[in-house]
This record gives sequence, C-alpha cells and structure tokens, in this order.
Amino acid sequence: MKPCPADTLNVDLLGVSYLLNICRLVSIEVGVSVEREQPADFGHKVGARMRIGPRRRKFRDLLRRGDLWGYYLESELVLRTCLRRTLPSPRFVIFAQGRTGSRLLCELLDSHSGIDCDFEMLADPVRDVHRYVRNLAPASIRPAYGFKVKIYQLKHRHGIGDSATFLRQLHEQDWRIINLKRRNLFRQVYSGLARQVRGKAHSRPLSDGSAPVPPSVSLDVAEIVRLIRLRQKMLRRERRALKGLPVKTLVYEDDLFQPFDQQRTVHNIVEWLGLTPEPVHTDMIPNTPRNLRDVIANFDEVEAALRGTEFETFFAEATGA
Repeated sequence: MKPCPADTLNVDLLGVSYLLNICRLVSIEVGVSVEREQPADFGHKVGARMRIGPRRRKFRDLLRRGDLWGYYLESELVLRTCLRRTLPSPRFVIFAQGRTGSRLLCELLDSHSGIDCDFEMLADPVRDVHRYVRNLAPASIRPAYGFKVKIYQLKHRHGIGDSATFLRQLHEQDWRIINLKRRNLFRQVYSGLARQVRGKAHSRPLSDGSAPVPPSVSLDVAEIVRLIRLRQKMLRRERRALKGLPVKTLVYEDDLFQPFDQQRTVHNIVEWLGLTPEPVHTDMIPNTPRNLRDVIANFDEVEAALRGTEFETFFAEATGA
C-alpha cells in the first residue's frame, strides 16, 4: 500500500480531528449519524453530489452555511488518500463557465464504467487548494478521474488570481484539460436567468416521462447586456489562462446539444483518455427550448433593444427572429 504522505499528516491531523468533531456536533443537532447515513458506494463520490440521502444532504447544507463543507471534504480526502493503492491515470479537469453544459458532460462521462467524474470540487473554500486537488484523484476507485472547475471559483473561492499558473501546474502533474464553452452567449445568459425563476439548475423528466414546461421569463435588457459582457470577459480570461497549453476544446452547440453529438463527443474523449468507448447515458434534458421566442415574456421589447447592437446575432439565432 502506498504510504500516506508525512507532510499531509503533519498539517492535517489536527484539522481532521477538529472538523470531524464539528461534524459530530452538527449531526447530533439534526439527528444524523454520519456513518449510518453513508450509502454503500460512499467511497465512489466525494463531491457535491456524493449520492447522499436527504438527511445527509441536510448535514452537508448546514456545513455549507458556515463555509465548512470544503474543509470537511478536504480532511476526508486526506484519509482516503492514505488508503489508495494506485493513482488513477489519466486525470482531467473540465474548465468551463456555468450554463455551458458542463454538468451534462460530467454526468455522461461518469456513466462510463472506467471514469469517475465529479462536479464542482472547488466550489467551496479549502485550506490548501493545491494539496486538495492532489488528493482528489487518489480518492477515486475507477481507472480515470476528472472534475470541473470555473475560472471565477479559482479567484473568488480560493484566491487564485493567476489561473494560468494553476492550470499549467495541473498540466505539469499530468492532468489533461478540457475547455467547454458556449457559442451563443444570449442563450447562456437566458439559461442562468431561467434557472433563477425555476429554482432548479437542471431539468429532468417528470414522473410521467414528459419534459417540464419551461417558465416564461421577462428579461431586463440592461441586465442581459451586462451579463453577456461579463461572459465575454470570462472567455477572454479563459483564453489567457489556457494559452500555450494542450487543450481539448468543446462547444456546447456542436458537441453536446443533440444526443447523437453527446455520444460522439464522449466517444472521442474516452479514446483521448486511452480508454475503451462504451455507450453513456444521462436523464438530463435541455432546460430551455430550441427557440426562445415563446418563453421570453417581453420578446418585442428585447428584440427592439438589441436590434443593431453587437448582440443582435445572438438573439436572432436563439429566437429565430
């Protein structure tokens, strides 16, 4: 068995003890036994989903109120790393903004028997982000491991202003990089606003198998323009951060929008990772219709405001205007 790194133990044992005591006290408060609530495959997922039941989810949400969930995961990963015999290879990171289809890609990749793909593992603050990332892969039980991260999580949750150095360090440690983006920024922004109205980040079929009816949203034109410009700014930062690095680039509209494209894209990624392709699946469905005309309550107002601007093409492609 691979020995547990001494420097990790020296730094983290006190933190592990402290955090587990916090967790024990919180579990008493909400009536949750941490060990009792762990599902049989608890060792498989360490991320935000963890395949947990409602009571353990309540326990997680309580820790997140005090920004403690990341620290809890960090200490748990230290212990899992001590028990891991081999390091998954290859390893990859999905570098993407929100509402680009990154959750969809993660679920598709994770449904492959040889890939463990976690979600936003850097969404919560941790004490040492570099050691935390280093310990993510050893906690996996599948041959390949990956997770996704947003550029603004690096800066705002972990104080990493130099994303280029962070990604270059990952590359030097044999992590492969997938950059996922969306071509139509109006649709990307609309997806985020519709999420706020709907209260859910992603759509699944209803109990009868039908798709949920998308909400009608009244758009603030000034806010739409501000958010599109923000997305453009993030894209420029992503390009600077990725400059000079070998990257596999994906575009949602070309590579993930249709089920056929999803299978083709994952097939190519799996081969790129050196694994054997197999059919993949997810029950996620698009949370916005192909044509947004019918779900924009003030369509005429938005169309008139964007006509003749640099965003007119985005709007026309999304609405058929």
